[in-house]
Amino acid sequence: MKKGFVKAIFDGTESASHAQALWRFLSNDQVTPECLARPLLAVAHQSVRDDCDGFALCVHDWSRINYSTHTGKLDRKQMTHDTDVGYELQSSLLVSDRDGVPLVAPVQSWVTGEGVWQTRAEGLQADDQTHLDELTGRMGWL
Repeated sequence: MKKGFVKAIFDGTESASHAQALWRFLSNDQVTPECLARPLLAVAHQSVRDDCDGFALCVHDWSRINYSTHTGKLDRKQMTHDTDVGYELQSSLLVSDRDGVPLVAPVQSWVTGEGVWQTRAEGLQADDQTHLDELTGRMGWL
């Protein structure tokens, strides 16, 4: 086993039990990306009040996750060419204006072939925006 790598919590139960519990949690219709993001937003508001002087800086990132050979993932998105298939993760990170310390990542989007899951909206959204249009909407929301 690699150093620092843990397969399951050492509480006497099997890893399959933890996987089943996670599956039940994620299969719950009341557990949505927006619901999971609420604590992050609360931390963001508190961190800006406590750790920023005049404003918060916001760093944005778009990352592609290639799953061209993982045919079991049926919601993959075709991006630029036949083997550029997978997902796109869009994240924003708030940073303190005092010292550049990262505060919280209050919003993420997961772009799939079926649409976009966002922590700032309920349900699957249409994937009909350019990066800059999405960024404009994200900044307005933040």
